[in-house]
Amino acid sequence: MGKIKKHILSIMIISITSQMYLMLFTNGFAVSAGIITFFIIYYFYRDLNSIITGVFSGILVCLLRVLVSMVYGGNFLPGLISHFPETFFYIVIGVSLSFFMKKGFFDNLGKVFLAAFITDILANGTEMFIRNKIGIIILDYNIMGTLTLVALSRAFIVWIILNALKYYRLLLVNKENAEKYKKFLMISSGLKTEIYLMEKNMDYIEKVMAEAYNLYEKISSNEEKDTWKENAINIAKNIHEIKKDYSLVLHGLKDVTEIGISEENMYYHDITNIIEDGIKKLIKGENIDGKIETQLGENFLTSSHFYLISIFRNLLVNSVDAIANRKNGKIQFIHESNENNHIFKIIDNGTGISEKDLEYIFSPGFSTKIDYNTGNINRGLGLSIAQDIAENKLNGSIKVFSELNTGTMFKIEIPRTSLEVKE
Repeated sequence: MGKIKKHILSIMIISITSQMYLMLFTNGFAVSAGIITFFIIYYFYRDLNSIITGVFSGILVCLLRVLVSMVYGGNFLPGLISHFPETFFYIVIGVSLSFFMKKGFFDNLGKVFLAAFITDILANGTEMFIRNKIGIIILDYNIMGTLTLVALSRAFIVWIILNALKYYRLLLVNKENAEKYKKFLMISSGLKTEIYLMEKNMDYIEKVMAEAYNLYEKISSNEEKDTWKENAINIAKNIHEIKKDYSLVLHGLKDVTEIGISEENMYYHDITNIIEDGIKKLIKGENIDGKIETQLGENFLTSSHFYLISIFRNLLVNSVDAIANRKNGKIQFIHESNENNHIFKIIDNGTGISEKDLEYIFSPGFSTKIDYNTGNINRGLGLSIAQDIAENKLNGSIKVFSELNTGTMFKIEIPRTSLEVKE
């Protein structure tokens, strides 16, 4: 669903639920469920513009209230004067939501409760201030005390609903995990078969190597010329057999990895949780003085979860290595989006990459990670794999920006059409 449709649907839902209200005071002041709906919608759809939604929801709520009052015999102008302050109630909610989202309050349900409470107080306070200024209502301590209790109640309802949805989702995930465990057993058994074939091929390879070396010695010493042709043919035959066996292994591995997962999709937030948990464990296991911070952004359904996990893991592991010898190391994992693309940024304050190395970092085999104590060198395939998947599998791009001794940023941009599937 496009952003415009999501905005329209959100505005309609908020406006309709706002008609579920209680009249606490006189002169049209209503306490509704609109703010509860507003928070729940934006908890799950954080890519939407809450300010736009607030403005149009406020206007529509006001018009609906006026229309309802006219149905019951009221007049348009008095109804408009009575209800137009509610427009500012929803505008303040939109602005407040935008602020709290940027500050990361929506990554923790305790902070969501606090944000909902503060937002409710600000929105109601603004509406009451306007009503007081135009002479509709007179403010006193009793009214403000009641509004504080209302704000606490609605914030608590938001917290309860989001927790209930969270635990319901966990139940579904646990059920899915049980099914995935069964599939994992099937995959494991299939992999063992392919490993057996690969081990068998190792014997063939050693045999071919021995035959090839034997032929080399004969040619070098110019001996047994009459056997050269037969030896060469045997080597070619054995290589052909090895190739056939490895073709079968490759075919088998493809079948194994597609057992029960070819039609499965994942939400981006679930992918992020898996990756974040793994990186946190890696940082802790390596005793690194560092942390990872995530900005989830839009939640979308994708069938390319394995590709995304591979890209993110390779880049994030690279960032973990970069902050390994730093104090207060920090990795930021950010998701943004626009009309056409998903944009992922992985930023660290690690050692950085020298300018002369930047043009080579995506080359297979290139690595600056050398253990001078053991002489071991990293394979240098992680960044190359990430680039290949991003560009050739997902039709996207990957760029790197780095400054030595300051830090590095990887920016991955992938078209929505390459990632998203319909729910």
